Order: sequence, then structure tokens, then C-alpha cells
Amino acid sequence: MIKTELANGMMTTDISCSDDDFPKLLEKAKTGDKNTQYELGVFYEEEHQYEKAIEWYRKSAEQGHIQAQLDLAFFHHIKITPPNYTEALKWYTKSAAQGNMQAQCNLGVMYENGEGVEINYEEAKKWYQKSAEQGLSEAKELLATLRHKTLTVIK
Repeated sequence: MIKTELANGMMTTDISCSDDDFPKLLEKAKTGDKNTQYELGVFYEEEHQYEKAIEWYRKSAEQGHIQAQLDLAFFHHIKITPPNYTEALKWYTKSAAQGNMQAQCNLGVMYENGEGVEINYEEAKKWYQKSAEQGLSEAKELLATLRHKTLTVIK
């Protein structure tokens, strides 16, 4: 149920570049351009070079790139074994604070399931609600399921 998604709700697009363009892209990323750093992260992820992807996502995320923060959190939460819930929580929180609805939803999942945090249904509800208010259907479904779950637990 966890996905990486752009803040506007569209899925991440493929980044492709020719062999001639790659050195220019790398050089621009090394100058600190957060968008190019993010693009390199996507490129390396698509090439299954995950350590390099994480490196470039982190550089971009540290500069506040909302999608890089989400993708970096997703790596730590889902893609690496064992998961690093502390890092996932950190980066989801940063992305969610900027309004990323997918990051908000993923935070809800972590709080509902007690991944790196104690189970906290109120906190999960808060994050699902924020995401649902932006229109993420997944968050609406998870919110409804959580409401049913908490009603069942109370009985």
C-alpha cells in the first residue's frame, strides 16, 4: 500500500539521458542543484544502483526537495533490508510537513503498524486525514479501515 508519488499525485516519471548527456548531468548535480541530484537518484534507482540512488536522493532531500525526501524515506522503509525506520520516519516527516500527501499517508501507516514508533492510532488518523483531505484515495481507504479497527478494539 505504500508508493512513491509526486506531491501533485502523478507518478514519478522515468529519467533518461544519453551517454553524452550523463557527464553534464553529473557535473550539474555536483554543483549542488537539488533537482538534478534528484534526477540522478531516479536514474541510479532505475539502473538498480541503489547505494548511488540513496546518495543522490539524500543530497537533494537535505536541500528540501520534497520528492527526494519521499523517495529516500521509501528506500529506508520498504526497499532496504533490514528497514531503517528511524530514517524513514525522519524523511517522511520532512516531506509530509511540506504537504506531500503520499508521505502523509505513509506516516499514517508507520504509526498504525508501530514501525519504528509505538502504535498510535490518533497519530495515524491525523496523517491519513491530512492526506485524504488532499484527495489521496489510498488514505481515504486506510482512514476508513482504521476507524473500523479502532471501533472494534474499543468494544
